[in-house]
Amino acid sequence: RRIYLESYSPVAQQAKDFLIAIANPVTRPRHIHEYKITSYSLYAASSLGLRFEDILSGLNRLSKNELHDSLINFIHDKTEKAGKVRIVLRRNSYFVESPNKKMLE
Repeated sequence: RRIYLESYSPVAQQAKDFLIAIANPVTRPRHIHEYKITSYSLYAASSLGLRFEDILSGLNRLSKNELHDSLINFIHDKTEKAGKVRIVLRRNSYFVESPNKKMLE
């Protein structure tokens, strides 16, 4: 679940911005940056509104290599569970919200 970014690539800045939204930086020396996709980084990406399809589309568009099925499955499993319910504070009271009514039953 590690991703390597060539900082001299023509799409490096776009890829860097995308990777920061979905992965944790591990090392960022001058020419090769390393990122790690974790459960927590995907939960954070989901909280920003990124869906599985968005993440997969971005990775496919920016990657030089074909994505492994294990990575695709990992991303799907983690983003499927994230962002379904949230707790909000309104008028000094907490409420549970979800766009999916069945999640609240």
